[in-house]
Amino acid sequence: MAEPEWESLEQCLEKHLPPADLREVKRLLYGKETRKLDLPNQALESAAEGDFELQGYAFEAAEEQLRGPRTVRVGLVQNRIPLPADAPVAKQTVHLSSLKRSLGSLEPAAKAPTGLLLAEPGAHLGTSLATTPGC
Repeated sequence: MAEPEWESLEQCLEKHLPPADLREVKRLLYGKETRKLDLPNQALESAAEGDFELQGYAFEAAEEQLRGPRTVRVGLVQNRIPLPADAPVAKQTVHLSSLKRSLGSLEPAAKAPTGLLLAEPGAHLGTSLATTPGC
């Protein structure tokens, strides 16, 4: 019998916890509560075409004394291995090194728009850092 597959921890928590408990669990896991952002349809469509999840959250910060508020848009790319966690490492590495999949996350990030894009080491691009002036 196949075990149920989770899309993400977030999805499981949202599905099984009442709203008050979910808020408390997220507070314990992440600290201060974040606000979910409405992302542009173009970015969401690109993510759907690339078969990956796209989410956006606002992290509020304390007001600074010497400069006005500003928005910094950061994109984080986390790899997904389409194999079970107990599959041989060599096979998992082949799936991680897909350049097409790694580059596929750049288009929706640009449409969001993202000013800083970080990819975890393990993506074919290595530890990537791309910035866009003015974002």
